[in-house]
Amino acid sequence: MMTMTAPFYMQNDCRLVINMDDNIIKKRINEWDPVNLLSFSPEDEYDIEIQEIYDLFEAEETKLGLVIYTVFKNYFGVSFTKDKKDCFCVAKKY
Repeated sequence: MMTMTAPFYMQNDCRLVINMDDNIIKKRINEWDPVNLLSFSPEDEYDIEIQEIYDLFEAEETKLGLVIYTVFKNYFGVSFTKDKKDCFCVAKKY
């Protein structure tokens, strides 16, 4: 079993998995309370929206991974031996 660290952790396939209990985005959204619901709603009120924010963020990381792969492949050709998955993992670390 993989240990979770805040605010997310990476699975072996480099997929981003959110730890909602210790999530800085969740904390900031809840502090902001954009629709003024938290005074009478549970703390997980915005969890669906927060998950979508992370999903969109992950999609952008995938694009970044492809850009990283393309740039290094174009500049170094056959000397660049990493595959796209490696580049996606690098992009997801930041």
